[in-house]
Amino acid sequence: MDLSSFEKIILIGASSGWGAKRRETEFGPSFMYEKDLTGHLAARSTLPVSWKCVPTPISFVGQHIPLGKATLAMITSHAQNVAKVTRRATHENCFPCVIGGDHSIAIGTWQGISDALDARGAFGLIWFDAHMDAHTPQTSPSQAYHGMPVATLLGYGEDALIHITDPATPTLSPEHVVLMGVRSFEAGEEALLARLGVRIYFMDEIRTRGFETCLQEAIARVQAGTKGFGLSIDLDGFDPAFAPGVGSPETGGLYPDEVVSALHHVKGAKGFCGLEIMEFNPTRDRDNITSNLIESLAFALLP
Repeated sequence: MDLSSFEKIILIGASSGWGAKRRETEFGPSFMYEKDLTGHLAARSTLPVSWKCVPTPISFVGQHIPLGKATLAMITSHAQNVAKVTRRATHENCFPCVIGGDHSIAIGTWQGISDALDARGAFGLIWFDAHMDAHTPQTSPSQAYHGMPVATLLGYGEDALIHITDPATPTLSPEHVVLMGVRSFEAGEEALLARLGVRIYFMDEIRTRGFETCLQEAIARVQAGTKGFGLSIDLDGFDPAFAPGVGSPETGGLYPDEVVSALHHVKGAKGFCGLEIMEFNPTRDRDNITSNLIESLAFALLP
């Protein structure tokens, strides 16, 4: 399986902000739709491109619901809907590219794709993010579910989210997961990933060894013993100077040029079968810097 084997690209606008403290990520997908990401990509792509909207069950506008359990029903429902769309796209030999939305959406994205490939426990994932996103409700200071998807996909956290499509098997195995760009985390999530043996490329290592070298190693790891792999990009993995339109910016991040120039290694890799670009908050963007970066990432990664 590689990109040449797909028949179509489906951009999946997953509009949810319930997993985050700043909930305007709900507006990210509609902003990119109105900016005509579909048309811009279609003009450059060798494949047909279409857009599919997965709206949030309830908009945050006018609501005053605190982080944590009170939002679980909305997040679970949305993840289930996203999983249905990514599973169907994969079954129909389409390449799913999810545009978010807060990062809790990843719980649905990768359950759907791995189910379609019958790859539970044998699916690889590169997680590009300033944060580990590996909290459980027991360790999370904020109780924000966008800080929990890595743990959830590994089988730790809320049962309702771990098993939205499969009652028995976690989506990912630790040896098939790689985090890149991490520079902000708490002790509880660090301890979980260390105990599981998940490979993490902290920013210090990336700066020392180079992003491209680390990315090539990450690809080899998520390909080994898997039936396919995906790439999850949280825009806060980039330095805020180049991606201001995010809810949880962290200084000292990566530069777009060094990332985009290396992404051909992912695009050309055997088994690459899914992409998501997450945490776009258009209300915090400046001069379309972040929305333009989303387009650059899509152009670099899609055929």
